Amino acid sequence: MPIPLQVLIVEDNPADAELMALELQAGGFDPDWRRVETEADYCACLDQPPLPDVILSDYRLPDFDGLRALQLLQQRGLDIPFILVSGAIGEDVAVECMRQGATDYLLKDRLARLGLAVTHAMEQKKLRDEKRRAEQALRDSERRFRALIEHSSDIIALIGADGTILYESPSASRIVGYAPEELVGEKMFGWIHPEDLQNALALFTQLLQEPGASVEVEFRYLHKDGTWRWLEGTATNLLAEPGVQALVANYRDITKRKLAEEELRYLSTHDTLTGLYNRAYFEEELARLGRGRFFPVSIVMADVDDLKTVNDRQGHAAGDKLLQQAAHVLRAAFRAEDVVARIGGDEFAVVLPGANVRAVEAALDRLTRSLVTCNAAHIKTPLHLSLGTATAKEGESLTETLKQADAHMYGKKRTAYDGK
Repeated sequence: MPIPLQVLIVEDNPADAELMALELQAGGFDPDWRRVETEADYCACLDQPPLPDVILSDYRLPDFDGLRALQLLQQRGLDIPFILVSGAIGEDVAVECMRQGATDYLLKDRLARLGLAVTHAMEQKKLRDEKRRAEQALRDSERRFRALIEHSSDIIALIGADGTILYESPSASRIVGYAPEELVGEKMFGWIHPEDLQNALALFTQLLQEPGASVEVEFRYLHKDGTWRWLEGTATNLLAEPGVQALVANYRDITKRKLAEEELRYLSTHDTLTGLYNRAYFEEELARLGRGRFFPVSIVMADVDDLKTVNDRQGHAAGDKLLQQAAHVLRAAFRAEDVVARIGGDEFAVVLPGANVRAVEAALDRLTRSLVTCNAAHIKTPLHLSLGTATAKEGESLTETLKQADAHMYGKKRTAYDGK
């Protein structure tokens, strides 16, 4: 089936144009052709549809020549195969025409090759069109990728096998305070918190050994303002990908989430009024120590005397302040490893791992001195505590030890009450 073909023939001899059309038919084409012989008519055909699929041009015409026709085509940025067809053309002229962009040239007395020349020209045009479409698709893809990268809320980074930052997205300025150019070329580990560095290095080493693998990581990163920010991210090993040749990392700031988690953990284990541990945490620690090797373990129970009287006479705000004084006194008297907790309204308990009776007595001496100092500063609302202690040896129940300390404390409280 003949191939439809739009043909523009630049020729001042109508008979020669007819011969070209016949040769195209013989070559398997169905040409729809127009003939022009002036520059004005030629330009009009280039400036309005339908544009030709191919241009066949004589080299010499009365008003202009083939090279001028080729230049006019190129000035318009049109990619249309341009074949010179001339009655007589020197080799040097033909070479110059090809150098300036002509697709091919033929002599009028050898038109039998015209069909093959046009077929070849159209195939080359098809290849150029496909290449342009592929290049345009690549440019469009790159623009979309760049738009995603530059407007992402996450930091996107490319990291070399030696840990060097090869690329950092603009979001780094917003998240960690550094412009991308301040980070590129530097080792990524220089900004990681010392406490998180070992884990980060271990994951980095693991990732290098597994092409295509991904790891998730959390670490603290030094912000430009000197504060530490928690980052959470995923890194993927694409070192073997020719178009990437890097580890691709996506990071986001989770500092607010971390602070909220820490706050929730704190609230779940601490008494909000005094800041001491709460009863739930105290009982967990008691159970843990009961299974461990920290014996002897001692327990001190403390009860705030006359709290109800203070609440009734001075109000609950005064009572709360008295409880806070008690917490301060207890915290000051015991060791950092001791668990000081408020386990009830006016009741406090302290568990002392690895503490024998003598260690408890030393702690109570410190507590007495701490009470004196506190009451000297709060003459109008002095703090009085009833105390009870008990010590468990290895194999003894800490639950029973707690009951013993509680009983001792209430025994002293009753004695003090009866003596008034």
